Amino acid sequence: MRGSIHIFRVWANVNYPYNALVKNGLIHIIVVVMENELRKILLETAAAFASASDCAVSTVARRAKSDPNFFSRLANPENSFTARTFDQVMRWCADNWPEGKQLPLGLMKWMAEIGYQRPEVAE
Repeated sequence: MRGSIHIFRVWANVNYPYNALVKNGLIHIIVVVMENELRKILLETAAAFASASDCAVSTVARRAKSDPNFFSRLANPENSFTARTFDQVMRWCADNWPEGKQLPLGLMKWMAEIGYQRPEVAE
């Protein structure tokens, strides 16, 4: 574990100015980097779902979160969200993905990481 933290420190020093690390602290940067990556995955997944379903992103937001403005608010980096919200939206997208349509890479990675299995559809 210690080695991975050291590698991240080297990565952070290369990608962020030293004064940003001193001012914000390493933990703050880790959280911001992770949140921005998860935000990007959610927004890309929502856009891909909307395209695959031939509907608006606000429709996806209404169906997934009962909030048509969820993704428009999420696009603002000043707004935060939880890991639980990330997983809920990704699970909803995986459960409801249109048959025969290509899954986006972010959703496929999430599914592989958690060992997701799509529920069997009763006929």
